[in-house]
Amino acid sequence: MDRQFTEQDILNAKELCLFDNRVLYLITEDDEAYGFTGGAWFYKSNFWDYFESESMLSYLSMPTKEEAVALYRAWRNEADMRS
Repeated sequence: MDRQFTEQDILNAKELCLFDNRVLYLITEDDEAYGFTGGAWFYKSNFWDYFESESMLSYLSMPTKEEAVALYRAWRNEADMRS
């Protein structure tokens, strides 16, 4: 994926979701979803369809922007240490 996000992008996000405490999703103003896991960002083309079901909603939590930045930093640092 060409697009990468920064901590400032997380702070400016329209919405943030945390899936199963493993994937941070950033929702843009255009309602596009991007996930961060394993030290990399990816585009989630079917985010709205996937998480619309009630069974999946139980795995989502809504972190504050500050919590999301802290998670992003920690996960990015872990990925850097593995490299």
